[in-house]
Amino acid sequence: MKLDPSPYARLEAPQLPRPHPFEFKPLKETVPVFGGGFRMNQDVILALRDEIAPLLGSPDPRLVLKGVVEYQVCSDTVCHPPGSRSP
Repeated sequence: MKLDPSPYARLEAPQLPRPHPFEFKPLKETVPVFGGGFRMNQDVILALRDEIAPLLGSPDPRLVLKGVVEYQVCSDTVCHPPGSRSP
């Protein structure tokens, strides 16, 4: 996950399950994969109150975070091109 630059927020490193090795036979390559369903957690750290004060004192004190999730999906026979999705 990538967060668009913001002076008020940043991302911590993602917490992922341990990947398992997978041999992609068409390329004779072993890669780490996350198979089946899994959960990824990633904390968003907000700025301290003093740092976020200009936003809080504005006429519209909402903080909108934008970003993108990048991924690649593979099966036993094909790896699709990397993709991304933004909400």
